[in-house]
Parts: sequence; structure tokens; C-alpha cells
Amino acid sequence: MIKRKSVNVIRNPFPWVFTGIAVVCCVATIYSFTAYRDVVNKIVSSEQFSDVEDYEQAASIIESAKISWIVKSFGLKREIINDLSTEIATRKVDQRHYENGIETGIYDLLGGVSKLSEIASDSYYFDQAQIKIGRFRIQLLERNLDTANYENQKADEEIERLWISKKELETTLIEAESAATEANKRADLEESAKKSAQQDAAAKKKIAQE
Repeated sequence: MIKRKSVNVIRNPFPWVFTGIAVVCCVATIYSFTAYRDVVNKIVSSEQFSDVEDYEQAASIIESAKISWIVKSFGLKREIINDLSTEIATRKVDQRHYENGIETGIYDLLGGVSKLSEIASDSYYFDQAQIKIGRFRIQLLERNLDTANYENQKADEEIERLWISKKELETTLIEAESAATEANKRADLEESAKKSAQQDAAAKKKIAQE
């Protein structure tokens, strides 16, 4: 009886083979599902880091998803991963361009406006760039207004200075004319006195001669 049972076991290996295949398939399914879920989680995590503008971390995570065996072997989520990788790279470049524009605008408002204006309309940073451009332009207008007010103030001061100079010149001229008139009068009086003295002397001389 014992030998017969052993023969039966050897003669009927199919249940064991089937069970082994089923176990292998189950393990493979679980492993594949785990790998797939890991890829999905990495995509979500990369998007979250991208949303907070941490593109270094987002790029690192999406690259690790790209080299997953399930993506390389079956192409699962490959298109989404490639699109996200491209978007992260583009955002990173645009972020650097946006930050450079802001830094330039600190000491050169027109230069900042010029750099920010180069950001494409389909860029993640386009709206932020337009808002910053508006603020830079407001600062430019304020600066120009301050310059105009300063120039107007200087012009008003110059007008007042010229007005005072004109008044002083007129006063000096009037005083000079008055002094000249007085001098002429004194000269006329002196000339008249001199002539009178000369006439008196001539008259006296003539009397003496007679």
C-alpha cells in the first residue's frame, strides 16, 4: 500500500505543477502590481514637488520612475513620465529665466522688463512674469514722475533765482542812473560855478586895468 501511494504521487505531478505555477503567477502579479503602484506614486510625488517649484526633487523622482523595470519592459506610464519629465525641465529653465528677470529688475527696471517679456505665453511662469512686469513699469512711472517733479522744482527755483536777479539788476540800474544824474547835476553846478568865478575874475581884471 505504501509503495502504491508513492507511485500514484509520482504518476500525478500535475496538481503540484499547477499549484506552483499559480503561486508563481500570484507572486509575479503582486510584484508587478507593487512596481506599478510605486511608479504611480512617484508620478504623483513628482507632480507635487513640481507644483511647489522644487524641480530638482521632482526631476530626481521622475527619473527613478523612468528606469523602473515595469516601465522599461512594458512601457506602462512611459508617455506620462516623458511628458512630465519634459515639463519639469521646461519649468526649471523658465524659473531660472524668471528669477534672473527679477534680479535684473532690482537695479535695472527696463532690463528686468525686457528679460521677463521673453517668457513664452504658454509657460507656467508667464502670468507671474506679467504681474512683475506691471510692477516694474509702475516703479518706472513713479521714478519718471519723481524726476519730472524734481526737474519742475529745479525749474521753479531757477525761475525764482532769475526773477530775484532781475529785480536786483533793476534796483542796481536805478541806483546807478540816480547816481549818474546826481553826478551830472554836481558837475553842472561845478561847471557853472567855475564859469561864474572866471567871469568875476575877468570883470575884476578889467576894472583894475581901467
